[in-house]
Amino acid sequence: MYQKAITINNVPVDLVILDNFLNKNQKIEAIKYIVDHCNVGLRDAKNFVDNYDPENIEQDSNLNFPKKEGVQIKTLKNTIEVRYCDDQGIETLVNPDHILWKNVKRIMHDSLKIKEYEDAYYKENSITNQNVNPITVKMIILESLLSS
Repeated sequence: MYQKAITINNVPVDLVILDNFLNKNQKIEAIKYIVDHCNVGLRDAKNFVDNYDPENIEQDSNLNFPKKEGVQIKTLKNTIEVRYCDDQGIETLVNPDHILWKNVKRIMHDSLKIKEYEDAYYKENSITNQNVNPITVKMIILESLLSS
């Protein structure tokens, strides 16, 4: 038996998983599945789930919704990693000095964890910068100029 296929943003949707959620009246889980699996916004995922009817799938189809931006914060041992994912799905490791940090701040503007990370980052870098002897830096620059 041939089963119709749906893809969202070129990502195949597992219709068995989606149907299972909906058959168990787990609409929120179905929406979360679409958001997480297909990298779409909450509104688009909800609209898709609201309008999804397995009986009326006429042909294989690919639906395109705008992808969502996102920020991932991971704590690994004693370090924190912050990753920004743009609306094209490109993920970048960022810190407060990175050009994309403004996007992290825009998305996570009230996040205490981001504020703590930013404070710790600047504190650590100011300590590191204080430990650098300016004379040593000048000597290294001078040596590199003389050797070229």
